[in-house]
Amino acid sequence: MMLSLLSCKEENSNFEEVDFISLDTELTCFLCRPQDCIDDCEFVINDSCSYVLLDSLKLNSEKCYSGQLPEIDFNENTLLGKGTWVGACAEADFSGKVEKNESDKKYVYTIEIDTSGHAHCAYGSMNWILVPKISSNYSIEFVVILK
Repeated sequence: MMLSLLSCKEENSNFEEVDFISLDTELTCFLCRPQDCIDDCEFVINDSCSYVLLDSLKLNSEKCYSGQLPEIDFNENTLLGKGTWVGACAEADFSGKVEKNESDKKYVYTIEIDTSGHAHCAYGSMNWILVPKISSNYSIEFVVILK
């Protein structure tokens, strides 16, 4: 399993950076399609019971038949995901950052999507990331920026 650690810090704000691990590769077979979306395909998963329900999102394709959910310690972590789609036949570049505002008890997960071309087919990503455990008294905002 290959994981990448990403972070970003915004200067002069009440937000502090939060390190996260991208799980998009490990969870590539678990995609909320636009026609399946409930609540804008936003996921905040803090326990294993909710995590197991992701199996209903598994794509029905040959490469995904054996796709398994990776093990996650929900005592220490929270899984965030936000379904996004762009009209690009080539893969779009998805990047993200997570920030925490302690005084407002809020996390903001910002996803930037850069696609250089315009085409007639859709490309999607769930932007799955693993962050340190988020307390239930915090709100989570998902922001998508198209470039």
